[in-house]
Amino acid sequence: MKTKILDMNCKYYGLEPRILMENAGKGAASVIMSRFGKNRKIAVFCGLGNNGGDGFVTARFLSKENRVKVFLIGKENEIKTKIALENWKLLDFTGCQKEEFHFQEIDCDIVVDALLGVGIRGELREPVKSVVQYINKLKERGVKIVSIDLPTGDIKYDLNISMHYKKTDDSVVVDIGIPEKIEHMTGPGDVKYLKRRKKDSHKGDNGRVLIFGGSEKYHGAPIYAATAASKIVDLVYVATPCPDIIKNYSPDFIVTEEILDYDYDSVLIGVGMGMNEKALDIMKRFERKVIDADGLKILKKDLELAEGSILTPHRGEFEYLFGRLPDNPEEKIQRVMDVSEKYNCTIILKGRVDIIADKNRYKLNYTGNEGMTTGGTGDVLAGLSSGFFARNEAFSSACAAAFVNGYAGDLVYSEKNVYYTASDLLDKISEALVFCERFGDV
Repeated sequence: MKTKILDMNCKYYGLEPRILMENAGKGAASVIMSRFGKNRKIAVFCGLGNNGGDGFVTARFLSKENRVKVFLIGKENEIKTKIALENWKLLDFTGCQKEEFHFQEIDCDIVVDALLGVGIRGELREPVKSVVQYINKLKERGVKIVSIDLPTGDIKYDLNISMHYKKTDDSVVVDIGIPEKIEHMTGPGDVKYLKRRKKDSHKGDNGRVLIFGGSEKYHGAPIYAATAASKIVDLVYVATPCPDIIKNYSPDFIVTEEILDYDYDSVLIGVGMGMNEKALDIMKRFERKVIDADGLKILKKDLELAEGSILTPHRGEFEYLFGRLPDNPEEKIQRVMDVSEKYNCTIILKGRVDIIADKNRYKLNYTGNEGMTTGGTGDVLAGLSSGFFARNEAFSSACAAAFVNGYAGDLVYSEKNVYYTASDLLDKISEALVFCERFGDV
């Protein structure tokens, strides 16, 4: 999944999958010839996805100095992506032989496995399962087996060539031109590959969120948060001292004064809450929680309760909880990571560039604009975080929430400049989510 997310984010920032595939295939061919020499008889087994596309490009470069046969496991009209199909057709202009595979006897020195790569999910299905067994028998006869990116199933490889970073402990890594900075930037891929609603699911299967917050003075905050969360999960419950105000605003939430006894998938504590001492007991009661605004002030009394949570502070709140932040960007990132590791939590440090940190990893979010200093946008972010966190792990949820919140803000900015409210932002959340879900389909 990490690879798929990175591929989508690369496309978002202008590094097209076509370029990555070309670099992957060229690099793999170079490693194969460096390891095994030239003038070899090579059989390249390709699947129908982009790992197969990598195989087509590899075969194209290998064919310049080797005898290459390409076996597509499936039919041409079943190739899943446009760029893979383009590279399949380019083989017609090379010395490669395209052959149908019927488990016939193959004379080769090297087999290239480009069947599934990171597309592997669960047990292998036919015909790939039998193809892997066939390749393993060739291995027993002395044929060298090379897997591209990630070995398919239990294939007995001699060499694994991974793209960009190691996929196995013994991988040879090919640099495919991804700038290191993009690895640490949020993008639509962080949203696209989160858990989705299943077609056969029932009410409640896609998440239940509890929001504890609001007060007579700040009743808008839980409304913003609940509306954002309701875009993602099935059911949103709001426990608040001002239930009538929120009930009158929308029928989309289940609003009560006290917390109903349900199994909630995530809990948001703090939005518009004021210094409500009940919050500390609620933090002790629930594990999967997002803590925002006044909830962070309450958390100061027992920082150990941050464990497993998503915290959403701005700079002032962070420094209230954990001490001074450095001004130097690199030192600031490291400080947020150190705190997240110490308390075993995920932190979204809100700012012009959001820092999302979780132990030994971080991402930066560049979406958003100066119009988002308007009141309520932080509540929307907290609601999105709780919505994603209902069915996904904390760091992924935080990255997705930061990107969607800022992207929705940029959509509003394109129409209204800085002259908008948090309600305008909410109106663009669905559009931002659809953009991410549909992005990068090639």
